[in-house]
Amino acid sequence: IGESPQPTNEQFENDLGDAWMGLDHTKPIWLEDESPSIGSVFVPQKLYQQMSLATVARLEMSKPLRVKRLIKDYASYPKELLIASIKKIEKRLGGLQAKTSIQAIEQDDFGTAIDIVLDYYDKAYTYDLGKRKPEQFLHLETATDDAAENAKLVLEFIHANEIKQ
Repeated sequence: IGESPQPTNEQFENDLGDAWMGLDHTKPIWLEDESPSIGSVFVPQKLYQQMSLATVARLEMSKPLRVKRLIKDYASYPKELLIASIKKIEKRLGGLQAKTSIQAIEQDDFGTAIDIVLDYYDKAYTYDLGKRKPEQFLHLETATDDAAENAKLVLEFIHANEIKQ
């Protein structure tokens, strides 16, 4: 929602390659932990294999803070787009949860809708993380949704604990 249409997989790989070439490879490269697919495009297999071996900094923030942030990010979009997004994951979300979430959107109760959808995504993410070894995790908690503050928090944690980058 609110993003440009996804490129073809070939264009995605070209764009990713161009961006990768522009990085300083003498320093750590930070990526968001993703599944092999991001929407309709796929992370190149060799990169995904490297990502699956890398250490994950899992940054936890409270659910109410996450809901608040997502309301700020999504509540201004047309309800039809939000509902269409719920319908795309309806089978995985469950019929009752999808129906409740859609009704909440129709009634401007974005918090309830987001809370339901977060439960689904949290379970999926936890399942994916379960495939990793426990020693691959750095677990941090944050009380802010400010990206710059959170990046600083992760870097401070790494330096304070002398974690190899």
